[in-house]
Amino acid sequence: MTKTKWIVLVTMVVISVGSLFFWYFQHEEKQQQRMRIEENALKVYAQTADFLRMEIDFSDYGNRENVNDITLTPTKRTKEMMERWKAVSEAFPTIEFPQKEVEEGNWIKVYEEITRSFGEMRSVPLVL
Repeated sequence: MTKTKWIVLVTMVVISVGSLFFWYFQHEEKQQQRMRIEENALKVYAQTADFLRMEIDFSDYGNRENVNDITLTPTKRTKEMMERWKAVSEAFPTIEFPQKEVEEGNWIKVYEEITRSFGEMRSVPLVL
């Protein structure tokens, strides 16, 4: 082989290897980004279950690893909390109660609404 053929061959190999490394690192970055998104979603489910005193079932999540397969089940304490929240919202109209979300069982939205209402709830005077 002549010198120019070697240079062309080495150049092609370097470009190919460089392209493979670039593709691999891009793939890894996307994978890590998906993992971070999934971890954040799992944290939201765990925080919701903890704050609203719910039971959380991960058994279906283990099969397909889809966060939407996680089941949140209200407990007696959850229902009592919702009743208190509804009573407070009736007494103080500035505090909203997410009736539709509670009826639909959309507990993530309920959690988001209650955390959004903290400022309003703190301004409610305590009656002793």
